[in-house]
Amino acid sequence: MPHLLTFGRDTRVNLLLGSGHFLSHFYQLCLPPVFIAWQQTFDVSFAELGLVMAVMSATAALLQTPMGFLVDRYGARPFLVAGTMLMTSSIGAMGFATTYWQIVVLALLSGVGNSVFHPADYAILSGSIDPGRLGRSFAFHTFTGNVGFAAAPPATAALMLLLGWRGALILVGLLGLPVVAAIVWQSRILVDQARRPPNRAAERGAGLLLSRSVLMFFAFFMVTAMAGAGIQSWLITILHQVHGLPLATASSALTGYMVGQIGGVLVGGWVADRSPLCRGSNDRRRRGVAAGRCRLAARAGDDRRVVRWWSDDRGEKHAA
Repeated sequence: MPHLLTFGRDTRVNLLLGSGHFLSHFYQLCLPPVFIAWQQTFDVSFAELGLVMAVMSATAALLQTPMGFLVDRYGARPFLVAGTMLMTSSIGAMGFATTYWQIVVLALLSGVGNSVFHPADYAILSGSIDPGRLGRSFAFHTFTGNVGFAAAPPATAALMLLLGWRGALILVGLLGLPVVAAIVWQSRILVDQARRPPNRAAERGAGLLLSRSVLMFFAFFMVTAMAGAGIQSWLITILHQVHGLPLATASSALTGYMVGQIGGVLVGGWVADRSPLCRGSNDRRRRGVAAGRCRLAARAGDDRRVVRWWSDDRGEKHAA
């Protein structure tokens, strides 16, 4: 492992946070392959099994904003370590479950742990990565999450064939322990974003969340998520039943869409770093603006007004 120490600081930060982000997405889709085994073991319906995913996803979604405020106040690293540990141990503990409701409770706990990743990761990336590389850094972060989604179903299914569903979940849960250890070991290179002074508390809470720029971000990502979910859910059906394409061809179209999406994110990060809007200054006051512009250029466009929530006139940064 000595050669790993020769990696640059930015590379190590990206690999550490990317590993955790990979796991956070991996754990979200490692459970559906286990549904058939759970149905037979616990004698439950598919609706009840769907509740497991709903509880985990809803918990992670609802807690992300509160976690963002906690990260801003207390720092990202403690939440990142605790969240990763809670998420991975909850998934592993499912391998020991004896009742369906134990699975539901563990899914809720996993969702709590999962909720810290976006607030904590973006806070650390904003404070740790050189502004000239933020576009590629955000792109790589998104890329690792997409790879986690893609890897989870086949990897879990393969492990089930070898170890059974209990052994598969225990082993998958144990995957998080090296990530936690690496984050703790390398924690000195994980620098949080700049903190907001206490006397500016009035700008927090609903005022920040309901600001025009944040609402524009919310609307943009909501619409793109709806469009993406619709394409992923219905593209094969529409191409097959409406346009008469063979299932293999329709499935290949969806695969092409997913590959293009993943590749587009990486290309977008590279383009963003070379855009005049993303050339951040080494001046600490301008890093938040550069970070916001890079992320927006990589995912949406170059509307300068939308990125102001990243940095105010005093250069205080906020996580996405």
